[in-house]
Amino acid sequence: MEEWCKITVPSCPDAVATRCLERGACLAFGAYELHENRRIGGVGLIKFSPEDKPLLAWKALDFGVLDLHWFNENSLVVASADGGIRALQVQDGASGWTVQQHLDGPAIALSVCLGAGASEGKIVTSFADGAIALATLDSPSWLWERTQAHAHEAWFACFGAQEYLIMSGGDDGYLRLWDSRLRPQEDPCVSSYQAHEALGVTRACFLDEHVFVSGGFDEKLRFWDTRMLGRSWQTLQMPGGPWRIEVRGTSLLVACMQGHAAIVDLLGPLPRLQVHLGQHMDHSLVYAASWLPGLGHNLKCVTASFYERILYVWRSAPADSVDRKSL
Repeated sequence: MEEWCKITVPSCPDAVATRCLERGACLAFGAYELHENRRIGGVGLIKFSPEDKPLLAWKALDFGVLDLHWFNENSLVVASADGGIRALQVQDGASGWTVQQHLDGPAIALSVCLGAGASEGKIVTSFADGAIALATLDSPSWLWERTQAHAHEAWFACFGAQEYLIMSGGDDGYLRLWDSRLRPQEDPCVSSYQAHEALGVTRACFLDEHVFVSGGFDEKLRFWDTRMLGRSWQTLQMPGGPWRIEVRGTSLLVACMQGHAAIVDLLGPLPRLQVHLGQHMDHSLVYAASWLPGLGHNLKCVTASFYERILYVWRSAPADSVDRKSL
């Protein structure tokens, strides 16, 4: 893998989400920075096509964006630094972002995840005060909440193989599995265990019905089976602390913070580290990475360097004849 281009953006990027276009791909990124004790930021949109250089549009916001996901081809759901989630609609190439829905939360929203049944619009969110909550895009209030899911920051919450199951991880070092069909007063916690040497658990995602992978501040990926919870069946050392994990086929793309990013191969009897991206970039801090679909030229993925305010686009073939392009 090699760097194909780099794109300088107006603020510090910490979340990216991609989708296919009819010709090319569209990448949305969220950003935030601390300015006079206020967390401000914005949302950007970059369109990639096989023929032209990347096209950037930017919308500054009076709140920072900590996480985001495409809900449909015109809408994003974002976790906002002023608390809660927002649904943003893209109009006129990002020059006309509009807020469709705003649902207040108890603290800074750290993550947002959409359920597999997108038609239902289910969203689970985690917060800086340790809470997690479930909603839909059109609900006037949270449908389900757990106010003390974690003792410290709940770094993420995601849906399990069954959408009523919610997994969360926090700065207290615990992975927890919740049954959202049970009311909070009925103790909906199905399973709870320290997962990353008592350090913060930063991200997890399911690979199939039973197997999931988690990352933490111990700079490891750990692979688990829900039928044998309590002990991971495989541990993989990473070049930095995994912050986000994205699956595509038999590969994982992992944002590794101070270790930039890496690709993990799931083929074979055991997972293995296949590629370390940006290993010579001493000043990068990567909180976000995403596969880049829908393009030729062997373009593979995007990584977001926070303090540099740069998005790096990577490709797999050094002999590719495509001209290098930058913004």
